[in-house]
Amino acid sequence: MNEDSSSTATPPNEDSGLNTVLYHYTTVESCMMIIQSASIRLTNIHFLNDLQEQFWFRRRFSHQLRESKLPDEVKKRICDHLGDAKFASDCCFCLSTERDSLSQWRSYAANGCGVAIGFEMDQQMVETLRSFGGRLTKVVYCESQMEERIAGQIRCWENVSIPSASNEVNPNIEAIAILEFSILNNAMLFASEFKHPGFNDEREWRIVLRPWPQSENCNESSQFRRVKFEYRATATDIIPFVTLPIAPSEHQVLRVREIVFGPRNPMRTKAVGFREHMKSAGIDPDSISFTKSAIPYTG
Repeated sequence: MNEDSSSTATPPNEDSGLNTVLYHYTTVESCMMIIQSASIRLTNIHFLNDLQEQFWFRRRFSHQLRESKLPDEVKKRICDHLGDAKFASDCCFCLSTERDSLSQWRSYAANGCGVAIGFEMDQQMVETLRSFGGRLTKVVYCESQMEERIAGQIRCWENVSIPSASNEVNPNIEAIAILEFSILNNAMLFASEFKHPGFNDEREWRIVLRPWPQSENCNESSQFRRVKFEYRATATDIIPFVTLPIAPSEHQVLRVREIVFGPRNPMRTKAVGFREHMKSAGIDPDSISFTKSAIPYTG
């Protein structure tokens, strides 16, 4: 059993091929559930820890859109959609390049008593994720970068010509509908990638999925499109989520490579239990490193 507490992961970037490990901070109970069910839960983005998740981005997107040269009726409909709390159905599984972050131990891992699960990330994983209709994205915390990206995309939309379409009532209605769909779809994608700078220390990456309604028109080759929202209860709310498999199979999305025990977690008394639990779930514990936080935090 590897008990090295000084190893670090190489942060991924767009050109790295994602050959690294990203960490999910959680409780021991949730870690056991992930192992036992061989799946992860992706929570609806409106129920994450940032209470203004996406709305911070939407307000800035709407402001730039109103100042654009796009048709007024298009801008109004898009802004109305962006102001709707039900606008986004994206679900996220949050990860971090930081394997030993005190702020995340405190916030997400039972005040340091939980664990950080290290998932291996590589190009094969990305391709498998795409087959479910999902993506891995790096969260950006820079406001100026967000503003520049929005502005650049709006310039592209402003340059789109709206040709006549075969509609007797309004020759442009079909082309305008296509343009609006493009704007809304891209707005949803952007909104999942940006977060308030106050969360910068989390160094977050996200697995993002958008569950589509089941219908006869869904692409049957995509397993993800047949996934429905599930719901779990907390003390104060009902949380919608979707699941993805991580068990060894042709549909495996993630592979566990490390379990980091929090600074307040007595690793030596619990690592044996983790190993036995993984064996019962069909996971080889010898393929996983069990390590301990180096932070001297006592709560």
